[in-house]
Amino acid sequence: MRMKEAKIKKELSRGFTLLEVMVTVLILSFLVGALYVSMNAGQRTWEVNRAQIGLQRELRKSMEQIKKDLLETGSAAIVDVPADDVWYTSITFHIPNTILNGSILWEANTFQYILGGTGLTELHRINSMGPATDIVAHDIQSVQFRRQLATPNIMEVALVGEDITLKGNSLTYQLNFELELRN
Repeated sequence: MRMKEAKIKKELSRGFTLLEVMVTVLILSFLVGALYVSMNAGQRTWEVNRAQIGLQRELRKSMEQIKKDLLETGSAAIVDVPADDVWYTSITFHIPNTILNGSILWEANTFQYILGGTGLTELHRINSMGPATDIVAHDIQSVQFRRQLATPNIMEVALVGEDITLKGNSLTYQLNFELELRN
């Protein structure tokens, strides 16, 4: 019986063979590699989603501000976007001041939407008599306005936003909408 116990102790204390260590290291390497790939993919997805949400937010802010202003104006109060089926990169317009004897009296100052800022990626709202330019949104690559000859009271607006993630992935979104102007 003592002999048997000694043999078991000897087998338990002999250690690992080089082959066992190599197989263990190989298995652990695969597990660590798979974990790294999974975490890297998750981080990339999180970063892209964060950029998408930010870009969509900027486009929606632009749309809401433009809609708010242009719904107040009339087709006759738009200075530089005639009803000629051509896309324009800026718009200048008046907003109503008051109504007198059934006629709309327009503000003397004008408002303009145009791209500006560093790299021309900020949507600016400029009040001709105001103290400063309002920055409506960032990461806007293109803004265009059009009125068609057949429907001069319908304003079409096309916005394109672009953002680049920290890892260099480029995201581009386009937002098109139209609205009916006052007569």
